[in-house]
Amino acid sequence: MDEQRQTAEIAPVYDCGSCLYPQLTADKMPAVLGSEDEINSRILTFPASAIEEDGQKISYFEFIPSLKDEGCNAALRRVHGRIDMEQLTKIVEGTPGLLPVQREFYRVMLQERKAKILDYSMELLLAQEQGSIRQDGQQPTM
Repeated sequence: MDEQRQTAEIAPVYDCGSCLYPQLTADKMPAVLGSEDEINSRILTFPASAIEEDGQKISYFEFIPSLKDEGCNAALRRVHGRIDMEQLTKIVEGTPGLLPVQREFYRVMLQERKAKILDYSMELLLAQEQGSIRQDGQQPTM
């Protein structure tokens, strides 16, 4: 935002690396990789989004599969099928300067987050569209 000229423009992405846990050092990655609970906490709990709801940063795992935001649902429909895990793996493998444990950590976390957040959410969205779950995300009662 340029206050003097009264203009605004979209800023470039500065911090997308936070999604891959930049504070986690390579020496701590094996402990995470060796524990399903540690992996799950990094998928289900953090990182949280910068977007807040009721004054709290939202959890991707809680918000996306809630299906309560049509804009988010539309983005899920648009993006889900375009995610190429093979290509993402090639990017991780081709990134210079990463240690082997970092490569493994990033591969695992990307795969797990896709499966447990995006794939799961897409399954719920498709089920909702087919009428097998209600708008509030609950299974219909028989």
